[in-house]
Amino acid sequence: MKSGLICILVILMPITAFAVGKQLVGQKPPELQVKEWLNTEKNHTLADLQGKIVLIDFWATWCGPCVRVMPHIQKLWEEYKEKGLVVIALTAEDKKKVEPFIKQRKFSFLVALDDSRKTNKAYGIRSIPTTYIIAPDGKVAWQGHAGSKDIEKTITTLLPKVQKDKDTAEGADEKATTELKLKEDIVDRLKSAVKRAARGELSSALRLAERVLADEQAKDDEKEDAEYIKEEVEKLADKLFKQVDKLLKEKKPYEARQLLFKLRGAFSGTDYSTKAQDKMDEIDKDDNLKDELTAGEIYVKGLKYVSEEKNSTAIKMFKRIVDKYPETEYAKRAKEKLKSLEEEKDQ
Repeated sequence: MKSGLICILVILMPITAFAVGKQLVGQKPPELQVKEWLNTEKNHTLADLQGKIVLIDFWATWCGPCVRVMPHIQKLWEEYKEKGLVVIALTAEDKKKVEPFIKQRKFSFLVALDDSRKTNKAYGIRSIPTTYIIAPDGKVAWQGHAGSKDIEKTITTLLPKVQKDKDTAEGADEKATTELKLKEDIVDRLKSAVKRAARGELSSALRLAERVLADEQAKDDEKEDAEYIKEEVEKLADKLFKQVDKLLKEKKPYEARQLLFKLRGAFSGTDYSTKAQDKMDEIDKDDNLKDELTAGEIYVKGLKYVSEEKNSTAIKMFKRIVDKYPETEYAKRAKEKLKSLEEEKDQ
């Protein structure tokens, strides 16, 4: 037994009997209490994530069954992240153990380090892996073992309930997606690159194309398709960086930074990722933008509440910007939103 948790072996009993935690289906779950987040630069709360499907998996690096199901969780994340799924792998272990573990295995979903096991205690976790799926309405829709086939079935059932929002919590223009749709008539050797580009894994698609171009034994049609993929990925990168510049000119530094964050992840390990990080650093170091960034984050949340028809909460967010950050560009936009919402109320 480690950290007070039992890691149950797969061979002992059916999957349905694995997970041991509070029975929360149909209820609002306890809020997360996180010491540190990995794979993200933002703090997340279940309140902020309402409107999405949230999968919380309690796990540990020393737990064999936990480790075996994590590639499955990664696949679910890749398949449904753009459709509204958020995956949070929560562990009570130290960062020194967890960070190299997830980097080595290239897990890209959110990883949360529990704050003195407070979240584990709140959920009554007595064995791992234990998984909860929270519906867009903020209530637990399913709980059980992370390897259960019911997980994907539950996610697909909840997809129609995900709240669509033009101005998403990420703050980037919805047209500025890092997903790239390529022609389907591609040689077999590069079909994987096409699929990865469609998932937004642009660095991986680019590397596959460059590998073929560097292969002296590659056939002409393979090189032709590789060149096509390389050009399309590079064109999208240029387009997105121009979108960043446009957002900055429009005095929307928060949206620009969020788009750069997406770019850094999509082009991980490439010069484009380095360029995105450099631009993010420039924004972060600009003292004139500190209030703008904070106000921008609140403003985007306000827009999210408007899309959810939670106007009273949105009004509070916009008023907060006007009161606390009156000199920002976002305060001007917040005033316009307040005026619009007041007019709606009077009608």
